Amino acid sequence: MTKVSESLDKKEWNGILGETYSKLQSSSDTPWMGEIIKAHDVASQGSITTGKVDYFNPGKKFGFVKDVGGESYFFHESKVAQGVQVQKGSTVEFECMVDSQGRNAAAILRNIDGSVKSANLKQVTMPCFTMSQPFAALLLNGIKTIESRNNDMFTALTPGTKVLLHAGRKDWHDQETYKDILAKDAEFDNDQLMKVAQLRKGFEKGQILGVITIGITYQVSSQEKKMDLKLRRSVLAYGDGIGTYCTEIRSAKWLPRGVPFRGQPGIYSATIDENSLPKE
Repeated sequence: MTKVSESLDKKEWNGILGETYSKLQSSSDTPWMGEIIKAHDVASQGSITTGKVDYFNPGKKFGFVKDVGGESYFFHESKVAQGVQVQKGSTVEFECMVDSQGRNAAAILRNIDGSVKSANLKQVTMPCFTMSQPFAALLLNGIKTIESRNNDMFTALTPGTKVLLHAGRKDWHDQETYKDILAKDAEFDNDQLMKVAQLRKGFEKGQILGVITIGITYQVSSQEKKMDLKLRRSVLAYGDGIGTYCTEIRSAKWLPRGVPFRGQPGIYSATIDENSLPKE
């Protein structure tokens, strides 16, 4: 290692760095300090883009997809939406992510060309909405039985309508109020609280997790928000944390497995394979 004296000026120091870098780089075919990439070369995390499947190993259940700029993204079979066929050369739409190992990763959302058919699976289009964790799990586990909002997005749906439930990627900002209510009103201990608020094994945020059947939607007053203990327990919120519009949840069921999907605000349409729905 070159020893640098205190009197070494910037120009001389830069020259030494350049010479050292050249020697190290030429000594191995493997990048020794990683690679410098430009910001526009990699799509930002959470963005939706398109590309072609470059490699897929069904036995090992993983593959790689390249975007239009040639950047490669790792994907696992669990991140491929139901009905989407992945084989070398097929064009797909995918969501850009970073996995636990820091790699560029992808959640494959759909085939977007005619090069691959969707295995002749029957698809259904249903209304869908997004919830943050832990409330998505609390609802599907039957703990949260009323969904409250400050907008009337559920009023356009007839009671008895089945709606898909999508888990957003960001957790809800308040992770303590629901615990406090369940501990006081239902005497849940810490183990019970953890169990009912967790996603099932194999399910992740950014996926459609389940299907619910909604009941009536009604408005509540400020007084009701403060005084109605049953409402507080059903919504899992206090006072101003309860929305103006409350929608009853008649039933809630987990899907057999999560379906990767890009969430949107309000009520939106989502198309999934019919066999992704839980058995009646």
